[in-house]
Amino acid sequence: MVGTRPDIAYSVGYLSRSLESPSAENVVRVKRVFCYVAGTTNFAITYLATGTSRVLEYYSDADFGVCTKTGTSTSGSVIVYAGGAISWHSQRRAIVAT
Repeated sequence: MVGTRPDIAYSVGYLSRSLESPSAENVVRVKRVFCYVAGTTNFAITYLATGTSRVLEYYSDADFGVCTKTGTSTSGSVIVYAGGAISWHSQRRAIVAT
């Protein structure tokens, strides 16, 4: 079985930036994510057939340089088909937003 956790993707990406020298605050945040994961192991994303609409939708967003340390942006997108997410993506941009 292959699994993905889009509900923690941002937190994991954010916390992974400080792996070399994590602050005490980041250690607390990691423990919080672990507790969340442990408490949601039985949760699942379920798609139910509700009608015959087979619409393909694409959504994207970016935060435009919110990171105060680097000035970089995080952007993301999701592709939805018939009401269910079939692909998603989140990426920290390499260039600085101005």
